[in-house]
This record gives sequence, structure tokens and C-alpha cells, in this order.
Amino acid sequence: MSGKNYVEVRGVRIGEGIPKICVPIVERTTEEILAAAVAILEEPADLVEWRADFFNDIEDLDNVDEMLRLLHKVLGNIPVLFTFRTMREGGARECSTLAYIELIEHVAATGLADLIDVELSMGEAAVANLVDVVHTYEGIVIASSHNFDATPRREEIITTMRRMQALDADILKIAVMPNNKQDVLILLSATEEMTRVYADRPVISIAMGADGQISRVVGEAFGSAVTFGAVGKQSAPGQMDAGNLSEILLRLHTRRKENIFLIGFMGTGKSTIGKVLSRYIGAELIEMDAVIEKEEEMTIPEIFEQFGERYFRDLETAYLQRLPESGSKVISCGGGVAMRADNVRLMREQGVIVQLTAKPETILARVGSSADRPLLQGRMSVAGIEELMEQRSSVYDAAADLTIATDNRPVAEIAEEIAELTSGLLDR
Repeated sequence: MSGKNYVEVRGVRIGEGIPKICVPIVERTTEEILAAAVAILEEPADLVEWRADFFNDIEDLDNVDEMLRLLHKVLGNIPVLFTFRTMREGGARECSTLAYIELIEHVAATGLADLIDVELSMGEAAVANLVDVVHTYEGIVIASSHNFDATPRREEIITTMRRMQALDADILKIAVMPNNKQDVLILLSATEEMTRVYADRPVISIAMGADGQISRVVGEAFGSAVTFGAVGKQSAPGQMDAGNLSEILLRLHTRRKENIFLIGFMGTGKSTIGKVLSRYIGAELIEMDAVIEKEEEMTIPEIFEQFGERYFRDLETAYLQRLPESGSKVISCGGGVAMRADNVRLMREQGVIVQLTAKPETILARVGSSADRPLLQGRMSVAGIEELMEQRSSVYDAAADLTIATDNRPVAEIAEEIAELTSGLLDR
């Protein structure tokens, strides 16, 4: 553990920014599990938890491996949390300590799970060993403790999480069952003290059931980094629909609308105008493509070639999710950013979206000699550009608060116009 207050996995920073939504899959057959994964793609899921204790073929390790491979194939860059929940902690089936250890060690060795849940009830010696094994294979451990009967005393909750941290788990998770609303306050208070005084890594705390549902929404205020939402079947009492949960969290997490997002087709002038605009209004300039290239240590064409377009689009979404909140910024977005509804929602929560446009002839003149436009390979003509623009124009139009044409206009004039038009929209 590095001592950072966040854990990063596939571009998702757990412990930084808005709480991440983890959606569980609790189906029993391969077909049902994959269908659930496909459904999750349509929802605002940051993480997916595969509850392997529900899997009919859990005792066949080859089938477990294949299931993880298939999940990654469907989910793309969404991180997968592998969890086998034992019956004593609310799971679907019993498992001996030895069998549990062998399963976790096997999954860790495959490298197919981005995160692995390890139950603290297995005993500190077993947990310490499993943490070492998972870390050996560069995995991430969520140490967990679940009480489906009651809410322990505040001091006991804090002690439990400190034990997890002492065992070097990367993320500390505790879930309890409140018997009244006072129990919910006990959990939230314990979480606040743990994160404020002791924790040097992310904490997840959940009060289950109807009384505890509020903890899934306001946990961020007390230090909880992840909440669980359902797409279809719940994995624990009190889980809310993931879509509704996301909407509530975004409303609670509304930032000052002080950013200007420049969207539009490649070659419409986002980078050039962004530089002048940022100086004009005294804001930080962020080139999203350049940030991603630096973080990935690869060029955009290299990312497309090695991992595909979807992987790159996931990186864009991940960056918007963790965009720093302090200070006004001008963000020059890649041409495809606005094609995802989640991205548009994130941008609207944080600022004003300005679409830049240009005629296909103008764009060809601007980018025709460029070799780093992977989406224009084989389309480097007015007709090819026009075809791709038509595929995107309606989405751009729907996303934009303002639309500015850039053909045959001085950059300084365009920047001044954007500054004037957006001044009445920011922080409204």
C-alpha cells in the first residue's frame, strides 16, 4: 500500500471525488451472468462485483477463470471485483476456510480479477497471507466484514477497520444491519472518525436494510468511497437502483459550474481556441488527449491500435470523473467525448459545454496532413469527413449549451465570443 488516500484501478480512482458505484452480479449460470453484465453497460457503474458464491460452477476453477475472461470481454475497462461471500457473512453457500483460501489464491494468480474481496472473519493469519498473495500478483484487496444481525458499538467498528488496515488491505469495507436509525448514526460516526484520524486508504461503510439506505447516499460526507447499487437483483438488503443512485449522488455532488468544455469534431479548433480562451479568462487549460497520452505513456493512435476505441473512451470517462474541482478550467475534449451520455452528464455538472463547428472542407485543410487521427484512416476526404460528421452531429447538438462556427474567423474573436456568451451560464 502506497499510503495514498485513493486506489486507482483501470482509471477509476476509489477514494477520490464522487463515490464510485459498484453493481453486483448475483446470477447462477454463465448465460445469466453475461446477460447481467450486458445490462450493466447501460447503467452508471464504476465497478462490477461478481458474487461468485452464486455461481453454479464455482467448484470448477477452469470455469471460474473462463467466467472472469468473459466478464472482462463484455465489460471492457470496467473493473471487476471478485467476491466469494460465505454464508456466515450473508453469502449464498458455505465454504471451508481451506477451500476459501485456495479459491482466492487461485483467482489472484490468474490476474483476471482487478480487485478481490477477503473476509476478515477468516482470521488474521489467513487474511494476512491472502493479502500478501494478492499483492504478489499486483491485485487489490478489499478486506470486508459483514454483520447481518446488528450494528456493533462505534469503537468496535473503528477497531475492525484498523485491524484491516494493519493487515495492509488496500480498501477497508464494513457493512452492518441497523436495528434503528440510531444504529445508522453509529456507523456514520465511526466512519468519519476512522477516515479523519486513522485511515490512509479508502474506506467503504454501509448500513443495510431500509433504515440504512440513507448511508448509501450520504456516505461520502462521512468518508465512504464506494456505494453499491443494483441493476436487477440486489446482493444485500437496501440496495437502490444504480441509475437512481447515480442521479442522487450527482445532485448532491454538484460542483461550481466554472469550467468550459470545448467539444466538436476533430479539426474544429478546440486546441487552438482553448489556448487563447484560457489566457483570455485566466483559466487553466487542459488538453484531455494530452493528459491521457501522458498517463498511458502512449500516443492516441497507439492506444487505438493496441487496445481499441472502447478502451480509449473508457479513459476519457474516467478522467472526467476525477477532474479536479478547484479552479476554473478550459477543457479541450477529444472528438468522441460527447458521444457518451455519461460524459455529457458529467460535463454539465461541472460547467458549460461549447460545441465548435467547421465545414468538412475546412476540417480537411486543417487535419489533412496529420497521421495521428485514427478515426479518419481511410476517410481523409471531404466526403469521408462529412460522413463521420453526420454520424455525430445530432449528439453534439444535443449536448451543447452553445454552438460556435470557426470557419474563416480569427481565433481571438472566437475566444472573446465564447467568454462573453458563457459568462451568464457559469454558476447559474
